[in-house]
Amino acid sequence: MSVKRIEAGGNVSTATLTLLVNRSHDGITLVCTASNPALPHSQRLTDTIKLNVYYPPVVRLAMGRPLDPSSLKAGDDVYFECSIVSNPPYMRVHWYHNGEEVVHNVTGDVVVSGLSLILRRLGRSNSGSYTCGATNLEGHNTSNAVVLSVRRELCG
Repeated sequence: MSVKRIEAGGNVSTATLTLLVNRSHDGITLVCTASNPALPHSQRLTDTIKLNVYYPPVVRLAMGRPLDPSSLKAGDDVYFECSIVSNPPYMRVHWYHNGEEVVHNVTGDVVVSGLSLILRRLGRSNSGSYTCGATNLEGHNTSNAVVLSVRRELCG
């Protein structure tokens, strides 16, 4: 950020700030104020700039609440929630089971809906590692893995 002003005498004042930014700086407003103590009645000059920091998606996966992952058994339903923070906004969300992409298949009891993955009538084949991934113009990132372990249904 640089502030310049030319007065009648031709004097120029410049202030330069060099800042190493990261995603936590996105949306912060920087303010630069200049004054001249030698001129007590002079007007203060102020300039502001709002930072717009671009970064690839930060992605986190969690099993939907109030599920207890240790009590899941065949025939149960489960859902996962993918949370994404990114600038610019994400364009696409991908879901993975053991590294293979999961696709929407209602007849196969798999529902992909935005940031949620729903698995209906779990079977042993649903056990494994689940992740979600997101892509924006800055890149692609994949979430932490959530491991699903489906027990066989216990007979009475």
